[in-house]
Amino acid sequence: TLVAQEISVVGLTNYFKFDDRDYQLAEKLREKGITTFMNLELRLTNLNDSNMLSDYHVIFSDKLSKEEINNFLSNLDITIGTGKKKINLLTVEEIEKKAAINFEELFKTLQNESLHLKGKYLTAFLSRGHGNSVCGKGRGHTVYEEIVRKSDLVVNSTDFKERLEDDQLYWLGKTSHENKYIKPLLQSSDA
Repeated sequence: TLVAQEISVVGLTNYFKFDDRDYQLAEKLREKGITTFMNLELRLTNLNDSNMLSDYHVIFSDKLSKEEINNFLSNLDITIGTGKKKINLLTVEEIEKKAAINFEELFKTLQNESLHLKGKYLTAFLSRGHGNSVCGKGRGHTVYEEIVRKSDLVVNSTDFKERLEDDQLYWLGKTSHENKYIKPLLQSSDA
């Protein structure tokens, strides 16, 4: 168990929304003294160099209630094909294969004063792998810069120690490659 392994902090990740089981598990972990954050993973409508949708994370404060998080989620407009849909109406198939959100719409909702979220979340983009946010030159690079500039940290999910070390040095600005955005790097797993 997590307690036996002396793990003190956990981020529970789910795509686009959380269900009652997520909140129940978070409560059980908190009762055992494990700090637990709800981590919302979204696919952005923005494409990366591999023409795949970029993955993005919103990590909510452990002080936010289920109702406060769900209130935020109910205000998100999710793109499904050429239309929009509210998050609580998404089917499992839509979440797995079609759902995405515009980066600017996400930030606009996060900053909506009526939701009272200021200072109660962190944002992160995935730097590597399937959903990386790395974009090339031109317009794609402009969007990438906007994502990096507005994000609090970088999420990296790799089993390759060398790649993780290279990324750590890059995001700390300690490589020969130009990086004008210094960001903390959070190593995670898809466990």
